[in-house]
Amino acid sequence: MTRNYPNTTNLQPSTKAYILDSTKPVHIEKRQLEAGTGVPEHQHPRGQFIWAESGTFSILSSNKVWIVPTSCGIWIPSNVFHELSSYTNTVLLSLYVDPFYDVLSGNEQAVVMKLSSLLKDVMERLVSDTTSQNYSRLLGLVVLEELSSLEKTTYWMPSGTDPRLKKLLSLLINDFSFNHQLSSLAPKVGASPRTIERLFVKETGLTFRSWKSRYKLILARDLIEQGMTTKAVAHQIGYKSIPSFTREFSKFFGVPPQQCVESKRNDD
Repeated sequence: MTRNYPNTTNLQPSTKAYILDSTKPVHIEKRQLEAGTGVPEHQHPRGQFIWAESGTFSILSSNKVWIVPTSCGIWIPSNVFHELSSYTNTVLLSLYVDPFYDVLSGNEQAVVMKLSSLLKDVMERLVSDTTSQNYSRLLGLVVLEELSSLEKTTYWMPSGTDPRLKKLLSLLINDFSFNHQLSSLAPKVGASPRTIERLFVKETGLTFRSWKSRYKLILARDLIEQGMTTKAVAHQIGYKSIPSFTREFSKFFGVPPQQCVESKRNDD
């Protein structure tokens, strides 16, 4: 079940992200993205909370890459540059919060948070009910309160500031075959493999191989929690041996893949 999308199709940001009107604290938009599509780096005045109703996506921002599982959403503060990539066919719900409202003011960069049942229900109600503006405004105020109380998580990867490294990471996170080697990626960003390896260690604290391995495992956990089998996920992210994948997964997360499935069922 290996997918390979060497070139991401760029989409445009939502126009709702640029509407400034404090009488409408929250706008919501539901959007379907095909695997291999994304939104290039951009910023907007409204803060944004993104939740994948289905599918897997990542955000590249502030020298970090966040992989966002369906059990979580990601908050992107006002005017923070970010890039979105969709790994699978994905249905996204985005809340756009007017900057007049002081939501998560202590965060100057993106943060992944566990989605509460209440916020999920309110988002789905906002999408389905567009008849009453006053009702939508009241639901929007509930959203503001709930966003401030969500639990933060650590689904992120280190990135960097060097333009060559940032471009290479963008290529890497949009390569769904996970087969590219540094020798083939480095020339695409105008650098030698040796230079890129040095940049990885300097700016992320990890070697290229370690970064790629950690990235694949975080993505694997999300795919497993969505219901894919261990075998399918292992093949998807480039492992030829199921025992090898299970061993690496267990070493990184402290639990085997099956336990993640059971934990997700208990949470649901």
